[in-house]
Amino acid sequence: MTRESQSDSAEVPERPSSKPPGGVALTAGMWILIGLGVMQVLRLASNVVLTRLLYAEAFGMMQLVYAFMVGLHLFTDVGIGPSVVQSPHGEEPEFLDTAYTVQVIRGCILCVIGVALAYPFARYYGDLRLAALLVVVNLSSAIGALQSTKWFTEGRRLALRRLTIIDIGIQVLCFAATLVAVFFTRSVYALLVGTLSSDVLRAWTSHFWLPGHRNRLRIVRAHLYGMLRFGRWIFLSTALTFLVGQTDRLVFGKLVPLAMLGIYGIGANVANMAPQVLNSVIDRLLFPMLAKAHNEENRLASAFARARRPILGLGGFALAGFIGGGRAAVHLMYDPRYHGASWIVQVLSVGAWFGLLDYINTRGLLARGDSHWLVASGLGKLCGMALLIPIGYSYFGFPGAVVGYAASELGRYGVSCVAVHRRGLLALGDDAKYSGLMFAASALAFAGLALVERTVTHNAAIGALTVFLVVLAVYAPTLRGLWRSLRELRAASAGNVGTTAPAPSVEVLPG
Repeated sequence: MTRESQSDSAEVPERPSSKPPGGVALTAGMWILIGLGVMQVLRLASNVVLTRLLYAEAFGMMQLVYAFMVGLHLFTDVGIGPSVVQSPHGEEPEFLDTAYTVQVIRGCILCVIGVALAYPFARYYGDLRLAALLVVVNLSSAIGALQSTKWFTEGRRLALRRLTIIDIGIQVLCFAATLVAVFFTRSVYALLVGTLSSDVLRAWTSHFWLPGHRNRLRIVRAHLYGMLRFGRWIFLSTALTFLVGQTDRLVFGKLVPLAMLGIYGIGANVANMAPQVLNSVIDRLLFPMLAKAHNEENRLASAFARARRPILGLGGFALAGFIGGGRAAVHLMYDPRYHGASWIVQVLSVGAWFGLLDYINTRGLLARGDSHWLVASGLGKLCGMALLIPIGYSYFGFPGAVVGYAASELGRYGVSCVAVHRRGLLALGDDAKYSGLMFAASALAFAGLALVERTVTHNAAIGALTVFLVVLAVYAPTLRGLWRSLRELRAASAGNVGTTAPAPSVEVLPG
């Protein structure tokens, strides 16, 4: 090791924890849920308030802008964050500096490409206002690239308290800034205030508020080759992720007016609330735990089988409410201009369930280093979209296209099932059991809501309460089992502190 490397290593001393691994994971899970819960409430509140201050067409324009930006980012993603989490060298300063340098170069290239494509993109959709929006938003590519790799190493260690506090603080400040800007200007451009301020604050806090190695610009060839080897499949996977995750906005933007696209975006945001939270839990807690189980303990199969069940239980509980009571949810939160999003929430929530099943499968595969299966999974959905969206649109118009898009999740899930089966990770019995429970709860919630509206009242608050109580009654045994498991794990973790007997490091949330 060089003298420079020795000096860098001194900056990141090991931080032994008094908690056993199970206790660390339980604490991390608690902070994840707190942070994601607060941020989803803030996002929902922001969305509801802003829809009352702006017109639906503004949200349609932002759907196209963010689809464009997501496409640029995903088509150039080489898996820097997952590389830091998964690699055995993920704590070494030379590896972290290489990752940071690649990230900065990528961000600058993205900014230049995005600005160059802004005008042609706006011309294609026939609204030159999009060009100005895209030029401003593209600045976030360069700003976001300055984020320190300390963010990834904190996630690798499951030290999530600081990350959660920073995320919540940034969300609150950006919400306030956006609200003030929209209130005084009533312009779509005010929506960009939150995006830019979020990137600035995230980059600044990652360098100055997090402990760890201070990044510098340098590339170590051996680490670069290893990172690109791991990331080449992530690059293809994320390119496909754009095609399967944002194509709906880009295609529907040519099929329907911008106002209708804005209503579709509202419905998609509501349907994706629960999956976004659970996907973040999977990425920030489940994936590091599974990677550790594979790299250090060689017991990935048992860890995968046990850790996924609570995600399925919580995901089914949330999505059953949206499938059965999407109408009540939209009518409760939004004014009549956006009530057309009700059926969109219900249809997309069905697809979101199979998307969640696939996401869990692919993160188990990624923990093994099998990133090429993410590409195959994305191709499964892409083929489903290419087949089902045109068929749905030709027979039933825009509603048929939305149903086709949601149904295409089955293609992705089917491929990932084949992949985990080949790796000995398949738990198809659990998937069938939790899917049956979720659809049964959805049907009962839908029937309960219809009964209340037909015989008692059309009040949205009472309807939403009815749906919640029905789904809660169906899921009560599952939630009780989860709570009991968490209490047992907490007691076991507390009992092991100070002893040499380690608690299970990955079997954190037994089913």
